[in-house]
Amino acid sequence: MESLATSTGGKPTGVHYSCLCNLVEQLGNVVPYTRNTKGSRHIKSSIGLVEIGGSGYCRSPVVLCTLFGMGQARAHDLAPGWTLALAGGLVAGTLDITYAGVFWALRAGATLQRILQSVAKGLLGPAAYLGGAATAALGLLLHYFIATSMSLIYFLVAQRWTALRERPLRYGPAYGLLLYTIMNYVVVPLSAARGGGSGGALWIALSIVVHMLLIGVPIAIFTNCAFRAASQKLAQST
Repeated sequence: MESLATSTGGKPTGVHYSCLCNLVEQLGNVVPYTRNTKGSRHIKSSIGLVEIGGSGYCRSPVVLCTLFGMGQARAHDLAPGWTLALAGGLVAGTLDITYAGVFWALRAGATLQRILQSVAKGLLGPAAYLGGAATAALGLLLHYFIATSMSLIYFLVAQRWTALRERPLRYGPAYGLLLYTIMNYVVVPLSAARGGGSGGALWIALSIVVHMLLIGVPIAIFTNCAFRAASQKLAQST
């Protein structure tokens, strides 16, 4: 195995890849390949690497050199991003459960344990209210699992749709509204809970606002920070 500093178009990338070179029978000149941006096919061009399925390579009749690890390098560069995306879910989940706790404490005198049990009700049904602290802990775990999943999904989609990470204040509220719709009209009706608390119009209105501003926006902002951190790390390595 050999470590090489690769280049594309004569410009060093600053990233080292593991290189496995196998001699082939024929002799000849190096035939460089590069990626055709208009499609999945690859054409002869200036000296560079081809990227296929996360791996890069350059080919010649003399040497077949396969460079593994482009996908792994990208994942490594995004490592701070994953951490920030998870943090975004934790922040959004904390704001959401705080809102629910305050609202139901003022509205019905409900305890935090009762509220968390109502989350576990989605998995256990009415039996969740009989489990004491254990089912409350399960509800808390489920709550943060859902919140971090929401954040990671946004982060993953933002890797493809750059506007999501570049304009968090525009797309964050829209994502929060989408989450509210999915949770209340798909997830909850299909769960063992089969419905939420009867908070009336005030609960519905506030919940929509909370999903847009206290869930969607933090998730989008942390995603924005995640990609900024990944870009800075990549810049430092070049």
